[in-house]
Amino acid sequence: MKQVKLAIIIPAYKEEFLAETLESLANQTNMDFNVYVGDDCSPFDLGKIVDSFQDKLSVSYTRFSNNLGKTNLIAHWNRCLDLLQEEEYFCLFSDDDVMESRCVEAFYQSLETSLLFDVYHFNIHIIDEYGNLIRKCPDYPERLSSIDFFKLLYTSQIDARMPEFIFNTRHFRLCKGFVGFDLAFHSDNATVMSCAQDKGIYTIPLVKVLWRDSGKNISSDRNVSIEIKYRKAKVTIAFCNWLNAFLLGILRRILSQGEKRESWHFGT
Repeated sequence: MKQVKLAIIIPAYKEEFLAETLESLANQTNMDFNVYVGDDCSPFDLGKIVDSFQDKLSVSYTRFSNNLGKTNLIAHWNRCLDLLQEEEYFCLFSDDDVMESRCVEAFYQSLETSLLFDVYHFNIHIIDEYGNLIRKCPDYPERLSSIDFFKLLYTSQIDARMPEFIFNTRHFRLCKGFVGFDLAFHSDNATVMSCAQDKGIYTIPLVKVLWRDSGKNISSDRNVSIEIKYRKAKVTIAFCNWLNAFLLGILRRILSQGEKRESWHFGT
């Protein structure tokens, strides 16, 4: 693999859109990135699809011997993350989404022209299974704090998935990685908040990730069973408990910093 700053990780299972996803990466105007495809013991021949891009991408393919995504999606994400070499940043992409051609170029430009952040973000639009645009999502502010991200997201003023975020790898691990919930439900939002609590989120301008609502992934499954609905309800309670602890932690840190400044001001 090339010595570059950016890794694009694809935890893969479906075959329908993988070639289109990889094609969008092969069409990037800046090719300074490595791609890691982690095959979650798919019944499809994903390796054949990846092989067809070996001359277009710096891509590594790993087929895992057991299917983790069905029972523990976070565990699958983690083993895909373990595929990284020395990349400073990574994006956990999807096997059906699309990057506009200037996304990587714009990311590197942001590294050069802005303060360094631990979490970067692309604005998104939603496409259907045929690639047709079905919804334009609101753009983020250029800089967004972790708390404001939560406020805007849960008042339906912005959208968030996982593939449009880029994380500083070292900081991500210092934050203890993905926040683990059953079905990875709310894990994406909690992980972003955890990693962005110090410096916030920087949104890379003028380019977008196209998130596919195909009805064939967890986020857009239109035939959810009663059991899955029950599990998601339990996760929502767990997320609220996590959020309470997270916000209390921020409050304690703010108060602690205020006490230190006050002690310094009075020379005590």
